[in-house]
Amino acid sequence: MASIEKRGTNSYRLVVEAGYGPDNKRIKRYKTIKIEEKMTPKKQKEFLEAELIKFKIEVESGEYISPEKMKFEAFIDEWQKKYAIKEYAPKSLELNDYLLGYITPYLGHMKISEIKPMHILSFFETIQEKRDKPFSRNTLTSMHRLLRVIFNTAVAWQLIPKSPISGLKYPKKTKTKTPYYDHEESLQLLQVVQEAPLIWRTMITLALTTGLRRGELCGLEWKHVNLEKKTIEVEQQLVYTRATQKALTDPKSEEGNRKVAIPQLVVDLLKEVRNYSKKNDGNLATSGNQRIGISYSLLELVRHSCRSMSPINGLRFSKRMDYAI
Repeated sequence: MASIEKRGTNSYRLVVEAGYGPDNKRIKRYKTIKIEEKMTPKKQKEFLEAELIKFKIEVESGEYISPEKMKFEAFIDEWQKKYAIKEYAPKSLELNDYLLGYITPYLGHMKISEIKPMHILSFFETIQEKRDKPFSRNTLTSMHRLLRVIFNTAVAWQLIPKSPISGLKYPKKTKTKTPYYDHEESLQLLQVVQEAPLIWRTMITLALTTGLRRGELCGLEWKHVNLEKKTIEVEQQLVYTRATQKALTDPKSEEGNRKVAIPQLVVDLLKEVRNYSKKNDGNLATSGNQRIGISYSLLELVRHSCRSMSPINGLRFSKRMDYAI
């Protein structure tokens, strides 16, 4: 026997009977469903009935795991399929997989309802002790943030009443100074790249004069460039992951969508690139079918040197380096 019980606004509980226990009492399995979308009464009824049928099949086939018995590893699988795949960009999903490679072996065998703050503290201590080179603070913070999201989701899905990580602070960050080229070094770099292949020269010069990130540079297309107004519209980035290979995605943050001014030396260089490629559109980073061989660390160093180039660019910069006005 199966039924649907209304629990609150947009909240319903599915009930499926699973035989009798040793005491001859009926065993019941429960699952709470929350309806976030607006539906007509008819559509809502059809949706709930479909969910009830799926839940009944799970129970009768033995696939259903009650929340109190669900292991953390099993919940992570559910979280990835029902939450992460919809909320994270491809590059972030790849980072999650890397971090979970350390988290799951330590916490995965435990029931999610039994994980306490002390288990998480012990996990962070253990992974640092077992490595010849300890994780950086940034990596530990990323692990902490990922665990926080996973446990908060478990709370939202009513698997646990409270997140075991909610009272734990993020690992303390160590302050580091971002390296960059000063004005004289930037000028020397511009001179050196004059002898480099056209596409390398273009990428380095763009990074140095605009502060664009590597993915933003590689994601540029001619439709984003206005040579007459001397501006570049940043609307996308090119990212690489093992799963998706190359893929165009939105910028790293909402603020990443922006208009950046470019100096005359960049305008002249882009005209040269356009003439060379003989195309009106396409990815600037692959014009002429040349492969970019510039390391991430070099481009980061160059783009952070953008401020030192402002006397040459004739541009003013707001508090964030990326905004040239």
